[in-house]
Amino acid sequence: MGKTPVSPSSGRDIQALAEAVRALGVVLNIAAIYKDEHPVFRRALAERFPAIQAAAASRPRLVLTFINGVVCADDRPVDAKAEGLSRVARLFETRGVRGLILLPGVTDAEVAALAVLMSRRTIGGESRSLQEQLRQEGIISIREFVPRQRGGAADQADDAPGEGDGDVSAAIAASSSRTFSLEELG
Repeated sequence: MGKTPVSPSSGRDIQALAEAVRALGVVLNIAAIYKDEHPVFRRALAERFPAIQAAAASRPRLVLTFINGVVCADDRPVDAKAEGLSRVARLFETRGVRGLILLPGVTDAEVAALAVLMSRRTIGGESRSLQEQLRQEGIISIREFVPRQRGGAADQADDAPGEGDGDVSAAIAASSSRTFSLEELG
């Protein structure tokens, strides 16, 4: 039996997604300071991985996009008022990553490897795609996702059909402000 996706608009789901994104941000920030075998990194990963795993397991694939400091899940903004989400979005954006796909079954080892890869990416200077790096590390449950604006040309970031392209709300893609409500986006 397939999983029934949880509506990203439900309050409980938005909270869980915000917690997962914050957890991912903490792990990425700690990876920038400590090596992945360091006890501080291992403890942070162990404490925060369950939130990431639960969010990924809640749907057939969790698509996160990072646009103008806004984190979206499945083409809808995660709580714009949630503390820390804008910093996580900017962390990915400044390193050339506009989206991720997390599949059910993602492992803590894959999240650790993503954190290490992201810590090595230079701000504004990485020439290789994250997807290429993920493949090289053997990571199969995390993929780079390259969103596109509606009406724009598709950017392919993955070899699976439909996995690397996506529509993102024009209101989000065009927004330069990160202070808007879900009601404003319709």
